Amino acid sequence: MMALIAQVISLLASTVMSLVVPKFLSIEQYAYWQLFLLYNSYVGFFLFGLNGGIYLKEGGKKRKDIDKVNIGNQIRFGVIAQVVFSVILLLYVIFFVKDENRGFVYVSTVIYLVISNTNDLFGYLFQAVNETRLFSLATTIDRFLYLLGLVIFVGLNVTSFEPYIIMYICTKFIALSFSLYNGRDLIFVKKIPFKTLQKDIFDNIKIGLKLSISTIAGSLILGSARFLIDANMGLETFGKVSFSLSLASFILVFSSQFAMVLFPELRRKKENNLTKSFLKINNLLSLMLPAVYLLYYPVCFIIEAWLPQYKDSLAYLGILLPLCVYDGKMNLVGTTYFKVLRLETRLLVVNLVSMISSFILEAVSCFFYKNVSMVLIMAVLIIIIRSCYSEFYFYKKFNLKRDISITAEFVLAILFYISLINFSIGIILLLIAYMTYMFKYRVVLKGIKS
Repeated sequence: MMALIAQVISLLASTVMSLVVPKFLSIEQYAYWQLFLLYNSYVGFFLFGLNGGIYLKEGGKKRKDIDKVNIGNQIRFGVIAQVVFSVILLLYVIFFVKDENRGFVYVSTVIYLVISNTNDLFGYLFQAVNETRLFSLATTIDRFLYLLGLVIFVGLNVTSFEPYIIMYICTKFIALSFSLYNGRDLIFVKKIPFKTLQKDIFDNIKIGLKLSISTIAGSLILGSARFLIDANMGLETFGKVSFSLSLASFILVFSSQFAMVLFPELRRKKENNLTKSFLKINNLLSLMLPAVYLLYYPVCFIIEAWLPQYKDSLAYLGILLPLCVYDGKMNLVGTTYFKVLRLETRLLVVNLVSMISSFILEAVSCFFYKNVSMVLIMAVLIIIIRSCYSEFYFYKKFNLKRDISITAEFVLAILFYISLINFSIGIILLLIAYMTYMFKYRVVLKGIKS
């Protein structure tokens, strides 16, 4: 129940951030705000996988069964390391960054690094030991306070990006305080010399670094496109692309959160049960996610009336919309099952190859063709290929016969793109195809219920 409440509040906060805040900020101010969100999405790398290693090793256990002294000292080491990294980065910003607005974004990101990564060390452990309620409560506190602050700022007509960033950091700090209180039995533990602890730390980093790099690599498929657009096509274009991506990210945020909750549950299942779970989850997503294509046009009508200055973003949103299907399935099914089956190396290779391929294609589109739409198409193409490969892999691993879902999803995506070019023909074909798909796939619905 608490996880559901956390998701609802997160959705409300995301809605206000995506649809209300741009009404009060200029495109330039909104772009700086989005730049901060882009940078802080990568601060987790500075944990070098320590949180992921703890998560994978302790996943499925109960808190009373873990070595609290050992884990507590590892967390303590992780926090100290974050402070050291933040000081180094802060010195770089002070001496080398001249742009005042970007400097504020960078300094804020450095502060956020320490707070967010410390919170992640506890949050990952809470989820690993199946205390998802604590993780959900921390998320709820963070998002509720931020939602409240957003409403106040909107009411006061705050039109500069700095207060929004400050509030974002403050609410995360309050969530961290909640996590620290509930993890106090891991804080006030006997100190272990680093020499004794280093084997466990490096072991967890060795395990988690693969997961950390693969996560960063996966996010850089789209992230590199945004970095390239910011560097070569101007802040305003970056802001418009970021706005469209924030709309497409609604479903992706949910899938990422549910995947974190799903992992410890799946770790407890035997392999034959994992096969059944894979089929049920995958089939359910195959039926539900493509419906997002039908929501695109009503959303465009509303957005164009509410935020006419972001009219160009709606075209970018159309290009990005298949992400909701393919990245959503990758988050919930592909990445989760790679983790559960301890196939971190394969996940790392899949994401690294995808990241490198997308960066090359995006860079060519950006530098040689200077075409924003082409940059985004290249990113979406790689994400589709990555998702399909992962799905094929697990069908083969579980000795399952492939059904029509992969082909149908691709056909629906193509028909959606046709509707962007020719609405009257494309939307009719899309509706017929989706209804036919639902009818032909009705047997799956019976399988899900059983």
